[in-house]
Amino acid sequence: MKGAFSVPANIGTGVPAHLKGYEELYEKDPRAAALQWFREAQFGLFMHYGLYSLLGRGAGVMFHERIRGAEYAKLKDRFTAEKFDGEFITDLALEAGMKYVNLTTKHHDGFCLFQTQGTDFNSIQPSHCG
Repeated sequence: MKGAFSVPANIGTGVPAHLKGYEELYEKDPRAAALQWFREAQFGLFMHYGLYSLLGRGAGVMFHERIRGAEYAKLKDRFTAEKFDGEFITDLALEAGMKYVNLTTKHHDGFCLFQTQGTDFNSIQPSHCG
């Protein structure tokens, strides 16, 4: 099953690979084609992974437990993807019959799983939180 999920690529027509079979609708309305594909896919994984993962109590832990921003930001210094196994996750998703995986790369707390010049509150740049 390895390698069955991939970043969508164009298939020569300007239509993303995952929308193969929806080319006619895509030409008229790309959003409608994507929504149609999504409705028909039916089963997929929306994965949330961020600082809150260190606490093991869900994405809303900062709000629900009233953790102050400065205290919560200290989690950044401990956050690594050391135990994140994307290949295992996608293999499991495929085994379960899922048609897509969506990884949330920025959640309500503002922490990014990508490098950005907009903030150092991300998984790439060293912390300046203190």
